[in-house]
Amino acid sequence: MSEKNKGILFAGITSLFWSMLPIKLKVALGFIDPFTIVWFRFAFAFLGLIIFILFKNPKAFKIILKPPVLALVASLSLGINYFTYLYGITLTSPGNAQIIIQFGPMLLAILGIFFFKEKFIKIQYGGFLLLLFGFLLFYFNKFTHMSLGQHEFHLGSIWVFGAAIAWGFYAIIQKELVKNINPQELNIIFYGVCFFLFLPLTNFKGLSTLEPPQWGIMVSLGINTLVAYGLIGEALKRIPANQVGVIITLNPLLTLIFIWAINKIGWDFVATENLTLSGILGALLFLGGAILVIIGPSLIKKINGSELAKGSL
Repeated sequence: MSEKNKGILFAGITSLFWSMLPIKLKVALGFIDPFTIVWFRFAFAFLGLIIFILFKNPKAFKIILKPPVLALVASLSLGINYFTYLYGITLTSPGNAQIIIQFGPMLLAILGIFFFKEKFIKIQYGGFLLLLFGFLLFYFNKFTHMSLGQHEFHLGSIWVFGAAIAWGFYAIIQKELVKNINPQELNIIFYGVCFFLFLPLTNFKGLSTLEPPQWGIMVSLGINTLVAYGLIGEALKRIPANQVGVIITLNPLLTLIFIWAINKIGWDFVATENLTLSGILGALLFLGGAILVIIGPSLIKKINGSELAKGSL
């Protein structure tokens, strides 16, 4: 498998993990507070990464002795993203949170053009505009058919929007750092800083009273952090930031599919996301635009190659 295909695969797996994340978070908020959830996710990922590196490459721990300043800034951005996103979910639905949080990958894609001179060809610009239009259509459909109060909807959206901005800056800094530093070495800093940042706010008494099913949710959240953030670093090392950003924007569609399946089974721990024809159309436009941005250059090459082949006959 080529490095480019590996990057797309890693970003795709990250997108899959993050599409399930808001559903799990909404469930976890029913039995534990946001600060404790955030700390546990980082604690689990930090411990898991330490064990992995001890066996894989112990020399990687040297980065702790002199961490890059940008890595510390990215760590703070990531910590802000985790908490503001989770707090936003307390006020709104998982589907709505996934829609708003996509401003983060969009910001990553845009910043990638300005900071790393990642060029878009015409078909990619068209795909990006199509994606943006579908996104807006999808969002306003959700707004007009929401089951929550308007105050909660707006407040939750603002918190999640703040989380998206924080994530965009975290991702663009990481994109710069992975040029010279292994992604997993950076994750030691990211997880470690956030582990200690949220430690004083953690409710250990609440954790001690959790039942086995609740621990299952918490552990799955920890695994989500460990795997998703491990893979997105590897993806950013292999493919342009704009492509990573667009792949991640597929999250809302996957989240809504999961919510639909959960409701279809008859489970009621997640509320139904109401979508009309315009919302479904927005989702399809969104997906179509994302595909054009991702495969646009290779599609043009194939078309040009086909035309050259015909011309030589």
